[in-house]
Amino acid sequence: MPTIAGFSPLSLIDDPGYLCCSVFLCGCPFRCPFCHNAQLWAEHPNHLELVDPEQLLHMLEGRISILDSVCLTGAEPLSQTDLPDFTAALKKMGYRIKLDTNGYFPERLEALLANRQVDKVAMDIKNSPQAYAATCGLQRVDLARISRSIQLIQQSGVEFEFRTTLTQQYHPLESLKDIVKWNLGQSPLYLQNFQCQATVPDQSLLPIPQENLQKIMDALQPVLPGIRLRING
Repeated sequence: MPTIAGFSPLSLIDDPGYLCCSVFLCGCPFRCPFCHNAQLWAEHPNHLELVDPEQLLHMLEGRISILDSVCLTGAEPLSQTDLPDFTAALKKMGYRIKLDTNGYFPERLEALLANRQVDKVAMDIKNSPQAYAATCGLQRVDLARISRSIQLIQQSGVEFEFRTTLTQQYHPLESLKDIVKWNLGQSPLYLQNFQCQATVPDQSLLPIPQENLQKIMDALQPVLPGIRLRING
């Protein structure tokens, strides 16, 4: 079973339209300076009080009449190679599953989609191809993995969305325009403004000023028809 660092018993926003709980899984290959859950980066952290997966499944079995959906989030849920065991157990109970992912494990994503163990995927697209590695806090990122995950999601037949978190430092307009190189077509891409929290690694980061957001939307609409602005960031 996967390593789980936290559990939120009820959310009305993580899977809109459904009564949802959120499960926070450990591990992530990225080191994004604006990450809200940097404490979950290690796959097997010894500094956190972990949640027993079997106990969590037992509890969720008793809440199937209350909840509709389980959101698997993190860090990066697909870092956990045992995730399919967990999703299979949830599907057996009858839960809808929403997966939050950065798309860096396309083979694992493909397996979940092929086995119908995911009902919705929300994938973070960090930036333009040229700025991807820096935005992820790395020297290098295998962009082919990102492209493959985008393709898998678009062809999967499940509900999906792409999303980009905006910061002043990493997301100038020209970089955002270059996101079109990912061939998103009409696929929905939600822009959500950065919000600083105490857990964010780089406390100097700033959101895009509110007065500039509509200008960004107006500039991007012609090149990214599926663009949307998510007000709650």
